[in-house]
Amino acid sequence: MTEKIIPDGTRLWDEILKAIVDAMPEQLFSLFKEVFGKEYPKGTPIILLGTESSTYQENTDAPPSSRLSDIALLVNGTDYYHLECQMHNDQDMVIRMVAYDLHFAMQHTAETEQEGNGVVMRFPRSVVIYPEKNRKIPEYLHCRIIFQDGSEHFYQIPAVRI
Repeated sequence: MTEKIIPDGTRLWDEILKAIVDAMPEQLFSLFKEVFGKEYPKGTPIILLGTESSTYQENTDAPPSSRLSDIALLVNGTDYYHLECQMHNDQDMVIRMVAYDLHFAMQHTAETEQEGNGVVMRFPRSVVIYPEKNRKIPEYLHCRIIFQDGSEHFYQIPAVRI
């Protein structure tokens, strides 16, 4: 079971963003430069990646279902990006982004370390785009993650207000 596109406009901006990326992916280069300081010359290869991931491992007793993120890209064969379009300021958005990025890393970047004694996963460069005027939307979404060994990681992604 996948996420349905509802005709009432709740996913309208998602679909507009997907149409732009599909037709003119180089239009994102100015966003990448502004948000991440990353520049690409015209003609740089861009591959649209799959955005559906299984939720089976989260609850093995639940019926099979999936989660669908908005845009996943591989640019220049080396740089991974994840873009989400969000209509309203949602306090849970950072949690969804952590889940999306973890699944993204598992699906697209997980590899055995050279020494062969572990696995490395790379999270994509992620951004949430808000096409609404709302001064309460922060510049960054934050989540402090504390692992079982007590180590902490501060997950932070930019929020772009249009």
